[in-house]
Amino acid sequence: MTVLTIFDKEKEVRKITDYARKVLNAFLSNNSIFTGLLVLSFLCIGLLNILTHEMWRDELQAWLIAKDSVSILNLFDNLKYEGHPALWHICLYFISRFTAQPIVMQFFHLLLAATTIYIFTRFSPFTKLQKTLFIFGYFPLYEYAAISRNYAMGVLFIFCFCAVFRTRTKNYIVLSCILFLLAQTSVYGLMISICFGCTLIMEYVFDRNLRKSLRARRTELIISIAIFILGIIGSVFQLMQPIDSGGRIWGISIDPRRISHVIAIPWKAYIPIPEFMNTEFIASTILPSRIPAAALSIILLCFSFLLFARKHVVAFLYTSATIGLLIFSYFIHFGELRHHGHLFILFIACLWISDYYTDIKLKSWLFNNLAGFCKKHKNRFIVGILSIHLIFGLAASGVDWFYPFSAGKETAKFIKDKQMDNMLMLGDMDFPASVVAGYLNRKIYYTQSNKFGSFIIWNNKRGDHSTHKILKKAQELTQQRKEDILLIMNYELDISSALNPIVKIKEFKKSIVPNEKYYLYLMSYDDMGK
Repeated sequence: MTVLTIFDKEKEVRKITDYARKVLNAFLSNNSIFTGLLVLSFLCIGLLNILTHEMWRDELQAWLIAKDSVSILNLFDNLKYEGHPALWHICLYFISRFTAQPIVMQFFHLLLAATTIYIFTRFSPFTKLQKTLFIFGYFPLYEYAAISRNYAMGVLFIFCFCAVFRTRTKNYIVLSCILFLLAQTSVYGLMISICFGCTLIMEYVFDRNLRKSLRARRTELIISIAIFILGIIGSVFQLMQPIDSGGRIWGISIDPRRISHVIAIPWKAYIPIPEFMNTEFIASTILPSRIPAAALSIILLCFSFLLFARKHVVAFLYTSATIGLLIFSYFIHFGELRHHGHLFILFIACLWISDYYTDIKLKSWLFNNLAGFCKKHKNRFIVGILSIHLIFGLAASGVDWFYPFSAGKETAKFIKDKQMDNMLMLGDMDFPASVVAGYLNRKIYYTQSNKFGSFIIWNNKRGDHSTHKILKKAQELTQQRKEDILLIMNYELDISSALNPIVKIKEFKKSIVPNEKYYLYLMSYDDMGK
């Protein structure tokens, strides 16, 4: 081969490479194609996630409440112990009128998540790299897409608010309707809705030019405020639980240890590592102990605040909502990663909204320079955080593909395959047993509430039962019904004291959720008279 031939081949390769680069750049520069590609990719991975994800009790609890409610009024009555507004359950109520299969809820939830991704990708001011990293991050891809809960609906309305915020002076009624719906998604949606609304009001009060421009539209403003307030009041009334609720009683006390745990929450939200991936290495490196995590949280919060410090409206929104969420975590409910994720979604929303404002110079030389430093490193900070989210989003999805999230689905399948799904059934503890009830689409007897049911009623009438009482109740049911009974337990049962013949027939111990492992026992009907 001559030198000239080698040179010609290299020239051809260079031409092909340059052409491919031009095609790729043209492809990525088209926002519609880029958005469509990202949404399609998200849907493909999201579909794989829900098809391999075994739903756990929190997901099926909402489905069972909606499915077993005979009317909307009955639905609200069944929700009184849940501590959630009704919007998600109302949607499930209408879906369940057409089918009793809970997988439909998962498809509906994925549709909501994909809509959220479309709005974010289409309307947010982030770079293409940042958008890509975000949508495949832990919260959008896994926590608020693969796991079917009401929180995904809240994220959808938060991003809708951000998308419309650019034209807020022309769309106050639209924004108030979005805030109304956001307040109906969860208590976290309610708090963020209040902070969004207060931000709009604050901007109106302190911006003289804005007040002048809206002077002729007072009726529209009054209607908008009325819709917003109505949404807040409606949500608060739904969140109020009966006196006999089994939930935590609100109280005020100062506990330094709990304070440090709450301060550490933002670190967990910005660096999200699910518990089932919390290996010893991760725990010692990325998940530091309480005090270091609290210190890292303060650093993150200070850096984030300084990003917004020269935009007073956004700084108010970020500060008020973050403090509100942390106060709630301290006094009411500490929460899990799915709850803490609202702090990160709030941060993304504030970054989005901050793009609509210009910087102002701060009076303090020190704060002005610190804010300038943070702005200089803003993109690096965002890309770094989102890259961590991407790693754990894909990793969490991968773990869920190959390892059961809950053993409830496999347990229900075994019961169906063995044609035992029409048998008399008893479950203890009740909340893990409800997963099997959801997949079997039937009611079972819960020893903790002493009655047949599907969803759990979280009142203080629920009690614990000893092995002796459980076996005694099973024996009573077999005598009343004159048939065998299947015991669905999430722990191994000591059957030595049973009077009726009883045998363990199967156990299912592979589960990411620790207490959703199952042990099946068959107790035979024993005709005492015979």
